[in-house]
Amino acid sequence: MRPYSLQFLRADDFRQMKGADDTMTEKIRMVIVEDQLLLRETLELAMNSDREFHVAGSFGNAEDALEFIAGNEVDLVMLDRILPGMGGISLTKRIRELQPSSRIVMVSMISDEESVSRAMEAGVDGYLPKEIALAELIRGIKKVYLGEKLICYQLTEKLIKLYS
Repeated sequence: MRPYSLQFLRADDFRQMKGADDTMTEKIRMVIVEDQLLLRETLELAMNSDREFHVAGSFGNAEDALEFIAGNEVDLVMLDRILPGMGGISLTKRIRELQPSSRIVMVSMISDEESVSRAMEAGVDGYLPKEIALAELIRGIKKVYLGEKLICYQLTEKLIKLYS
């Protein structure tokens, strides 16, 4: 497994990599799945304030998110690992069945090696801790959208030790 680290990405780099200019109108359609209302609303406000994103749906549980994803094309799903009802790992597997090309970023308080490994095996493209700064989260999500696999540096070190 190749270790991944969070690299800085400027908005101009993102537009250039996507092949767009300053008049780009197509935004990344994303869904947020987070059971904590304050965090979910804060993430929605933050992501919608970035000109590259449009939060198409924001949900407090996996079942409502799946219903939305089944009927709407989404580019990226940001989800929590622990959710009421169906958890984030199962939700990831279902999203992969419904929309295999969608990117998935798991953001969680749980960052032990087994949890990260299970999430990656289920099909997430990125796994980031909730302790991450908002600017780093946004940069990481943009990297994942562009096709990179991403695990933050602290989690990468744990996995390297696990498999060494």
